[in-house]
Amino acid sequence: MKRRLISLLLVALLCSCKAGSSSIPSTQSQSLSNPSIVQIQGPGWTASGLGGTMPKPSSCHYLSSNGYTLPDPACTPGAIDTTVTQANIFSTICRKGGYTSSVRPPESLTEPAKYLSMSAYGTNLSATKLEYDHLVPLGLGGASSLQNLWPQPDEGTPATFDPQDPYGINAKDGVEDRLHSAVCSDQVTLSAAQNAIATNWTTAESTLHITP
Repeated sequence: MKRRLISLLLVALLCSCKAGSSSIPSTQSQSLSNPSIVQIQGPGWTASGLGGTMPKPSSCHYLSSNGYTLPDPACTPGAIDTTVTQANIFSTICRKGGYTSSVRPPESLTEPAKYLSMSAYGTNLSATKLEYDHLVPLGLGGASSLQNLWPQPDEGTPATFDPQDPYGINAKDGVEDRLHSAVCSDQVTLSAAQNAIATNWTTAESTLHITP
């Protein structure tokens, strides 16, 4: 009888230990998403205008990293179209031709917004020296809302970050094209690329461990 009681106590002790171990969080289950990125269902604009709220004049402040200009995360945190997912990249952003033109807003909407954004950032640069840039590019599922658009100074060359880029104008264009290639060749996930470029486009490639 005593031996049976001891066995029952041991079984109960083992069960309680297993139950307790399940409360330890797994690091693999933690989300890698950037909580500051705005999530929008759709392209971020309609015929009546761009989504989001335009910041007040001189309320946004450029930052810098590695000799390049970054947007103010309070004004331009980045925004993504949630209808573009890892599961459908080959029918959306990775399909040959047509995707970005199908979701890009017309200049009749972006051009007036560009000048208002220039006022928000308090820049004295000429509009011709600035690209109204999608922080998370359309080619990575970015949305065309005001939280994802900023007056980016044209700095550097695409070859700095992507020697194979024949089309870009500035350094960030090279990063965008390199990340797009990495996503479409299954080197990195879509969400990882979106988070990296929204956080700091100058370090996105090193963050994702991909080479130029």
